This record gives sequence, structure tokens and C-alpha cells, in this order.
Amino acid sequence: MKMKGFLSMLLSFTFAVVLFAGCGASKVGVAAPAAKIASKVERVILDYKGAALGSEIPTWVESAVNDDYQTLESMPRFKDRLAVVAIENGKNLDLLKSWANNFSVQAQLSRQISNKISAEFGGGQQGDKNSEESTTFIREVVATLSEAKISGLSKEMDYWLKVRTIDKDKKTEVEQYTYYVVYSINKADLQRQIDIALGKIAAKNQEQQEIKTEVVDAVKRLRPADIASAE
Repeated sequence: MKMKGFLSMLLSFTFAVVLFAGCGASKVGVAAPAAKIASKVERVILDYKGAALGSEIPTWVESAVNDDYQTLESMPRFKDRLAVVAIENGKNLDLLKSWANNFSVQAQLSRQISNKISAEFGGGQQGDKNSEESTTFIREVVATLSEAKISGLSKEMDYWLKVRTIDKDKKTEVEQYTYYVVYSINKADLQRQIDIALGKIAAKNQEQQEIKTEVVDAVKRLRPADIASAE
């Protein structure tokens, strides 16, 4: 896609909505679509990775902006692997790259998986259809998954854009980088680690054993979109 075409598409999204609010509170996932930008806010791409060589913006970056995960999933390199996209905004590109190489993506992925399971199984909240004992069991499963130590994630690729945001109402101009990085983990390896984590929880009856089985099946069905919920 040519730069002009990509810029037109980009203007329908806001780079202010990210999954990492600064280098403090962090989150793993894919950028979510934002509210429409006010007509008096203009965004201009000043620079991007590969610009000096005349390279075009990769399709997978467009996917990250569009909250579209099929492009990543269809790449041969992600066969039998779960792709995880992390996005960060900031004014220092070197710091963003350093953050991407050092942040605890494993811990964040564990939390996202537990959030997904919590949402799918009601999270043990009042008003669900499970018995009180099973509700407590679900809470235990969710807590265990959130604390699971997941390893084996590898950095696959990255990209950056430098964007100037012009707010004509506030009469301000802000320049910052948006940095994208893609990690992946072998699905079988992830499943093995989830099995180990769940093995620490003893099912006391058939209903609880069925819950554990359903949780395992849910992890097997995980896709990038399932671990992209925003805080």
C-alpha cells in the first residue's frame, strides 16, 4: 500500500489509543479501533522504518491499526504459533525498542489469558449459572493462570512510525513514535505450560474436572484477538 493510501486509512484511527500507557503500565495485544478523530485534528506521518529505501508499510502493520488479525495468522511463519502484537507510543525510539526487548511479555500474556478465561466462564462472579463450589473453583483457575510463568516467546518482527499530531482547536503539535513489535509462541508449548499450571489445581468432582477440560480447550482456541482486550 502506498504511503498516501495508508495515511488516509490511518486518519480514521487515533494513535493515542494504545495498549501500553507509557513505559509503566503495560499490556499485550493488538491495537483496538478508536473513536472517530475530530475534524480539526490532523495526523501527518513524518518518517517510518524503511522510508529511506522507499519501502512500503507492511500489511501486518495495517492489520495492527485495523484490529485485523487474519493477516498475521495467515503468515507461514505463524503456523502452529500464537502471534502477539505489542504497541507503544513515545518520543524516544531507542527507549521504545529497549522497552520492547525487556518488558515482561510472559507475565502480561498470562494475565491476558486469565482475563479471556474469566470472561468466557463468567469469572466466578455472582449471577452465573455454576454452583457455589464450582464458582470458587473457576476463581482459583483464573488466579492460577494469571500467575503462570509462561516462557518461550520469541520476537518475530517490529516496525515504527513517526507521527505529528496537530490539534487546531488546542493549537498544539505533538511528534511521537508508534512502535509495533510482534512476538510468538509455539501453541503446543503454550498448551504444555497451561497444563502444568492447571495441574496444580485438584478437581474435587466431575463438574470441576469438566471445567478444567473446557479451560484447556479454550486455550487451544486462542487467537491474537482473544488476548487483545483493553484495560
